[in-house]
Amino acid sequence: MPSTNRIAKVAGVSVGTLYQYFDSREAILRALCRQHTAEMTALLLAHAGPMLDAPPREAVPAFVDAMAAAHAVAPRLHLALVRELLADGGELLAEVQDPARALVLGWLVHHHDVIRPKDLPAAAFLLTHTVEAAIHGQLLDDPARLDDAGWRNELVDLLLRYLVA
Repeated sequence: MPSTNRIAKVAGVSVGTLYQYFDSREAILRALCRQHTAEMTALLLAHAGPMLDAPPREAVPAFVDAMAAAHAVAPRLHLALVRELLADGGELLAEVQDPARALVLGWLVHHHDVIRPKDLPAAAFLLTHTVEAAIHGQLLDDPARLDDAGWRNELVDLLLRYLVA
């Protein structure tokens, strides 16, 4: 992450003004992260939230699409924030991932009778992190593939094989 001097310069304010609002570089990171997370969560809920009643073969593709759409919001910023959050110990990273995991857990609970996993919190963790890791990896390797139906279908197939017997 750039220094507070660089942030102030890009923002067009003095360092003193910046410190009136943020007491440290880490505070700036937290604020930026929370703002970005709010944008991503709104997109995720708008796309995947209505899928609570949908069966796995409808809900899983919707979730993958929603996560890809959420990650399409400032992808370079997202990856930079993830790097910083990991370097910072990852505490805030867990907070960032909580909305997606809660959405997945709610869906799993609602469909517990038609899915294979029995430890639903563990399944929510695994599903959320699997999709997140696949998207992050693709953003680093070739971001254009996130729009590729073949790539998306492979990820959906992986998840459905885990979920449905």
